[in-house]
Amino acid sequence: MMNHIKPRTWITCISIAACVFLSACQLADPQADTPAADTTGTTGQLEFQPDTVENIPQAESIDNARISIDLSQYYITNTGDPTNLYHVDENQVLWGCGSNHYGQLGQGIQDEDFHNEYVKIADNVIHTDYSQSGFSIYLTSDHKLYGFGNAGSGALQQYDSFDWDRYINAEHYVITRPVLMMENVAYARCGRDDIVCLAENGEVWTWGTIAIEGGYQSTDVLFYPEPRKIFDDAAFITGGWFNHAILKSDGTVWTWGYNAAWNCGVDHPEVVDTPVRVAEDACMVWTGSMQLNSDVTDIGQFEGIYPRFMDNTIVQKSDGSYWICGENVGTTEKVVHGAEADYTVVCSYEFLPYNANAIEDGTYCDDMGSELIISHNDGNTYSIDFGVYKVAYFEDAIGEYDPETGILHFSGKEFAADMADLGTVSADITIEDDHLVVTITDWAFDNYLPNGSMLDFYKQPEEE
Repeated sequence: MMNHIKPRTWITCISIAACVFLSACQLADPQADTPAADTTGTTGQLEFQPDTVENIPQAESIDNARISIDLSQYYITNTGDPTNLYHVDENQVLWGCGSNHYGQLGQGIQDEDFHNEYVKIADNVIHTDYSQSGFSIYLTSDHKLYGFGNAGSGALQQYDSFDWDRYINAEHYVITRPVLMMENVAYARCGRDDIVCLAENGEVWTWGTIAIEGGYQSTDVLFYPEPRKIFDDAAFITGGWFNHAILKSDGTVWTWGYNAAWNCGVDHPEVVDTPVRVAEDACMVWTGSMQLNSDVTDIGQFEGIYPRFMDNTIVQKSDGSYWICGENVGTTEKVVHGAEADYTVVCSYEFLPYNANAIEDGTYCDDMGSELIISHNDGNTYSIDFGVYKVAYFEDAIGEYDPETGILHFSGKEFAADMADLGTVSADITIEDDHLVVTITDWAFDNYLPNGSMLDFYKQPEEE
């Protein structure tokens, strides 16, 4: 029982209304009686260490039909959007910047300024999550869960019932200092208007506004004012705007939440109000996003573009294969009842094979004539030939694609045009809109292409 108390960044876009004010000012220090420690002299720029391919967590394997997840590998330490950015540094200090419209900087005040400089929110933080709805949570090293910001949805446990006035006018219902919500928490994630927790004993608890069916003033609202236990024997949980998922210790996957795009894997478009079993023989599951930590290190890098939460559930099976249901899956168009309007989209409740290897084979060139040839081998490996302006090149390098980050990392032996051995070159390939971006990470011929250089490559049409 729990105690209830990118230089360039590529982001898929959606239109989300946000009201931000571009003046900057320093916030007042929190008082001593809040969970945040003394913040004297703590505003300013931070140094970040974004995820690399090497430290992105990999799914665990099933051992004797039981799954054990190292949850520390899935802690979120850098998350945000153009409205707010939160970062946990190497000293376990949580920082935040951006809007304070809902008091979501945790400083004990609410204002309409946009705070470009980071302010200290709390110490001893190991994990954080951000709802993109004005509230945030964090987990401390002693496994206590705190929340702050927009309280209008009930996600911060302040109200006994759902109220449309609070929900719509949430700027009048805020928590400006972190409040303790639960203890003995192993992991926690935000939904759009709710929070889900994985307890240290494997129980799953949730609260807040789980789902609303119908439009404004609808009475068809699933709301839990206090933490409610909904599951036992869980190994992992997910967050996101549309639905949640549980990976049970026996390898089964269970989903609940909004299902308008059949994204829960259940054959109807209505809200799934309790977890339903939808897959087995799994070792990991994702909803919302496959990438836990944002690559953005400065809030201005978002350039006003909001990261999109996917309307899908993705499952990785024990054999390493990926399966997906929901929006843009399958071949059948269906009418989806969105929050603002109905729309038609291809979607499927059935889990279909998901090609995590999103980089297509072929020949790519930049506008100076450099050539990049990519050939998929098997699994997540590729062979890559790369020639730069006929000055240096390498052949048959092996690249490894990480589906969680969308990065194809490769390295190989580099040669000059006269076949002189130049050493080793390494680079990362990512997809950006209609082309590939090659970022040099280790280039022996660095007087020509310094490390950090980025090259844009476009796919060439195949010869007939």
